Amino acid sequence: ECLQNNHKAQKIKHLIKISKRISLTNNETTDSNKKHHPRKNCACKYCKKDRDQGCENPHKCATIAKEILNKIAPKFNTKSKPKKDSLSLTHSRKEKNQQAHERRQGEIIFDPTTTIRTTLGDCFRIFTDPSKQSDRPAHRLQAPMR
Repeated sequence: ECLQNNHKAQKIKHLIKISKRISLTNNETTDSNKKHHPRKNCACKYCKKDRDQGCENPHKCATIAKEILNKIAPKFNTKSKPKKDSLSLTHSRKEKNQQAHERRQGEIIFDPTTTIRTTLGDCFRIFTDPSKQSDRPAHRLQAPMR
């Protein structure tokens, strides 16, 4: 509740920012204003600011934020990296796809490495059963050995 009301944490990036102070302990920083101490009355500038905004125990909130981040399923965790599967198209295959698309004839090979900066809905047009969704990341199968 404190994370939402006092820290105004609404997104993952907010939890990351709040939990970062935990790594500013011991020898990881030499700036005494930034050095965080794992206790309720820590005097680092981040904890002071949080107390000014109404938080009674900034270290506890930072610890809770870190715990929440650690519980994010791999499918939604921005820090998890997809397995390397060697299924991405080569540069020449991408060029052939582009030519076939422009000429509106020829074979276009699906590129499983889809990157888009808008929404997932702009990438795919697939109808699914919402009751069969999974939190686990989808991994492409390995290419068969030739």
